Amino acid sequence: GEATRDQPMGGMTGDAGGAYVCVCMRLVAASLAATAAAVYLVRRRRRRWSVVAFYLLHEADVDELPLLEAAAASLSPGVTLSWDTEMSRAPPEATVFVARLPSAEALDSLKRLRAVIVPFAGPTVTTRLLLRARPHLSLHNAHFNAQSTSELAVGLLLAAAKGVLARDARLRAESLAEQPWTAGWAVGGTSAPPPTLGGRTALVLGYGAVGGRVAKALQ
Repeated sequence: GEATRDQPMGGMTGDAGGAYVCVCMRLVAASLAATAAAVYLVRRRRRRWSVVAFYLLHEADVDELPLLEAAAASLSPGVTLSWDTEMSRAPPEATVFVARLPSAEALDSLKRLRAVIVPFAGPTVTTRLLLRARPHLSLHNAHFNAQSTSELAVGLLLAAAKGVLARDARLRAESLAEQPWTAGWAVGGTSAPPPTLGGRTALVLGYGAVGGRVAKALQ
């Protein structure tokens, strides 16, 4: 859960009575994955942290509420999980902040913040710039969605290479107009057939949790 780490995680200040983790998410599944990543960090620094409190900025619906309650009940002693809909209710003692797109205001509002966790594969450029401007914060991420994202990437690659979108649009338009299907490859101003991909070489830009899976699928 810490494949991306721009800065080493700093120690706690001497006057801190415990460590607090603020979770700001919309997806409960992602927040729980982030919680697992945060717990990993906590275990590595348990000697310094006596209390860990997770705060989830999320309005749980009837399906999500049991999951949150079960997660809260299963945590180890000294670790708590709470949730609400207002960032203003985050504990001011928070030292670890979990968010998909952390804002500058959120980062600066938590005065004891030491680490940020993005519970997805790959923090955005904006997030990286925010963290680099705050060298006292370390950046971590989780990869729970790497498999589904890599599968989508492969699907989009095949669709683009084969011109699926344009050909599907033509087929649907002819069907709606009750016209016979036009056979052949002529679409988008070209009559050339789509390329055959077998035996070709693919360039994967970014060989991380997602890119590695894409490369493996293309092999």
